[in-house]
Amino acid sequence: MEISDVLFVALLSSLLGSILGPVITEWYKIKSAKAASKYYKKEKCYDTLVTDIVGFRDSKPEQDKKESFYQAYRHLWLYSSDEAIRKVNQFFYSTGGELVPYEERNIADKMYCELMLQLRKDFYGETKLKLEEYQNIYFR
Repeated sequence: MEISDVLFVALLSSLLGSILGPVITEWYKIKSAKAASKYYKKEKCYDTLVTDIVGFRDSKPEQDKKESFYQAYRHLWLYSSDEAIRKVNQFFYSTGGELVPYEERNIADKMYCELMLQLRKDFYGETKLKLEEYQNIYFR
């Protein structure tokens, strides 16, 4: 190997390092910031669920806590696992939430469910949830 070949390899690797190093660093920063943001929003959503569940469990149900809990449920569709969403659905039904089958919903509700599922797929990635699993919960 000649000195010119060694020099060429050294210069090329320095050039690639000086270009790719900052690009990789910036990519990692952006990816880390997105993950941190998702985690923060998920944590905030879970905190609301945990604190406002008392709206269902107290001897005197609190409608504002129920509404706050339901708002957090809508956010779950972006940040939470399929299993967490299914468990919240089960909780709703156990507290008197009425399930309206997907087929019986009006066109606006169906479109809303389709929108939420599509947003989930786009934001969260793969999901095994189905349209009928997104619930507009109505309490007596």
